Amino acid sequence: MNLSKWKKIRDEEYERGHPPDFMTHFNYVECLKTISDGLSVECKLGIRNKIQNENTNFKKKVTLIKIIKKNLDEEYKTIEKNPTFAEVCVPWIAVKSYYLMFNLLIILEYLISTQESSFNFSHNELLEKFKSRLRDQEIVFNKKIFNSNFQCSELINLKVKPGSNLKTTGINLDERVLQVFRKIISYKIEDFQRKKRFKDFRSKKAREEKKSF
Repeated sequence: MNLSKWKKIRDEEYERGHPPDFMTHFNYVECLKTISDGLSVECKLGIRNKIQNENTNFKKKVTLIKIIKKNLDEEYKTIEKNPTFAEVCVPWIAVKSYYLMFNLLIILEYLISTQESSFNFSHNELLEKFKSRLRDQEIVFNKKIFNSNFQCSELINLKVKPGSNLKTTGINLDERVLQVFRKIISYKIEDFQRKKRFKDFRSKKAREEKKSF
């Protein structure tokens, strides 16, 4: 992914008052681009079972993946020509990208296990399965950071410098990665709170459930 034109958009936004949410999220995306550049993955399992080439679910998922990817590519090209269109696209990019990754993980799990049940995995089941394969080194990335399963409790209390998430020069990459993790954690907690319908975490029950989560 070429970020040069997105940087131009970022710089223009900075001149207009650099909205913090735009700057922060752009910096995080740029960080993820940096640490994932040249990323590759290898399956260490000796797979002998054969998949069914005519599997209907497999074909449907592959078609869906191609459609989502094509849609994202088309939106990217449109934004390159019309940067203001980004405001319309941004709310949906994360959703579409997540479903693209989700369906890719389904395909990966099916190719490894050759089990039809792979297509019925929920989001949580699929992620837990993938994390388990990482933990057991059945799937290995060529960059160490992607082979680790980090616990929220290990990261939530680590300190970052106030305002450093807005920096665009003199960046400490390790600190920026930690900022990305902390943002993901905050989103996970917000989602947990919404699903549990907790107004806040002041009650003993809410605090205990949050800690357990």
